Amino acid sequence: MGDNREVAVISQRHNLRDYGGLSTSTGARLVSGRLFRSGELDHCLPADEDMLQRLHVGTVIDLRSPVEFPPSPPPFLSGFSGRLLRTEAAQGAIPHLMGRYAGLANAQEMAAGMADTYRTLPFLPRFRDALRLYFEGLAQEHAGSLVHCFAGKDRTGLCVALFHRAMGVHEDDMMADYLLTNEMGEARMQLCIDGMLPRLAFDIPLDHLRVLFSVQPAYLHAALEQIVERHGDVPAYLRDVGIGSDTIKAISLNYLR
Repeated sequence: MGDNREVAVISQRHNLRDYGGLSTSTGARLVSGRLFRSGELDHCLPADEDMLQRLHVGTVIDLRSPVEFPPSPPPFLSGFSGRLLRTEAAQGAIPHLMGRYAGLANAQEMAAGMADTYRTLPFLPRFRDALRLYFEGLAQEHAGSLVHCFAGKDRTGLCVALFHRAMGVHEDDMMADYLLTNEMGEARMQLCIDGMLPRLAFDIPLDHLRVLFSVQPAYLHAALEQIVERHGDVPAYLRDVGIGSDTIKAISLNYLR
């Protein structure tokens, strides 16, 4: 379909951008200026520490696992008085740290491994719980919201894609929003690499890391194809996760105009 919205990028370094503003199958349009997505903001620059206040964010949905949390609250949360939502589901494997990426021969194998990760991601208990928390947070928030993970592209990317589909955003526009991560520049890439290297328990070539922190259409297609194969369609999958019609209706009233 190809929506001609102008994307509001707040910080390329943190993959922080507005994922609203898209038209839907009903003719309504998602509001702008209230739906934000990003990578982690734990290491934001001093000038950006009041980012949440400037964006009028009332709810932050943190999709990360406990092992990814900083040991003390990061500066960007110091003046935040809204809700911070994190899942209490049992610890699950972080996609970026899976041992399956150790010893891969080339970047092509790395990309294939990422597609495999996406095939399993929608069915991991921790992701499902985080997805439900994300949708419920959107249903209850009447100001701005921010959803994020480590790099803001896999867990966040799939959550936002499922939100877009639930709201009736065209598949082409959903995919275009997902792929915007690749346009966020070298500073974003370097921040992800620098943040990941100390966490790795194995050596990995730099070109493999660049694949890890990029996105490809095949990744998102892999997840959605598995959802359709197992559940029939996205609405059925969301219902199985525990996201009912009342939540979808509340979100629609909240974000469609």
